[in-house]
Amino acid sequence: MKSTHLAAGALLSGLAIGFVAGNGGIDRAALAQGAAQSARFQISAWSNPGSAGNKPERGCYILDTVTGELWHKLGTEYDGQPKKAAEKVR
Repeated sequence: MKSTHLAAGALLSGLAIGFVAGNGGIDRAALAQGAAQSARFQISAWSNPGSAGNKPERGCYILDTVTGELWHKLGTEYDGQPKKAAEKVR
């Protein structure tokens, strides 16, 4: 019985200390975050499963939304850099 009272007392003490340490801020309103910046890069992946003896292919297009440059990367070129596909995309 004493252990039950001790546990309940410890729980209530912990809640009281937490409430005081949190400045009683249980009902504080949420703060809005600043406007999100748009992402600079957009990516579009593609794949071709291959058929009739053709090897599967995969790759992606990367668009730099600041400069408008379009890059292409083949999945078979693990060590290579993406190649520029277009100088400027509208």
